[in-house]
Amino acid sequence: MSYPHRMSSGATTPSPNSMKSQSTVLYDGDCRFCIARVAEIKAWDTSNSMEYIPRQDTSCDERFPALTGLPLDDGIVFIATDGHMSVAADAMYEIARLLPPTRGFAWLYQVPILKQLAQIGYRIIAANRKRLGKTCEGDICSLDDPKDK
Repeated sequence: MSYPHRMSSGATTPSPNSMKSQSTVLYDGDCRFCIARVAEIKAWDTSNSMEYIPRQDTSCDERFPALTGLPLDDGIVFIATDGHMSVAADAMYEIARLLPPTRGFAWLYQVPILKQLAQIGYRIIAANRKRLGKTCEGDICSLDDPKDK
């Protein structure tokens, strides 16, 4: 598995039309573990500051052409309102900065040794995510609340 630092340093140049009011979180929509984590993030996002889209959504490549060909194993992707993209542990840091329960200590990610440990931890979890949650089949995995169906 490659560790994708390539996008976390502002690899995109947003167009004037790309400015939006919500950040975007892209995740592996076929991974139960990923879906469960994103559902937790969504529950903590009380200000509805992020939209959540599975990478398998057909609109992803059109909306975010810089992601075309990026393997799902590279990790969760965070796209800020200005178009800046972060991947994997860097994306989790950006998400944590927006969530009320985690924003107070998200700065810890910027401490060099803690950042390295978080990146290693993310890679270990990502490499084992299929074991941590079975792969979804059909539409039994969803971020939607089952009560809403």
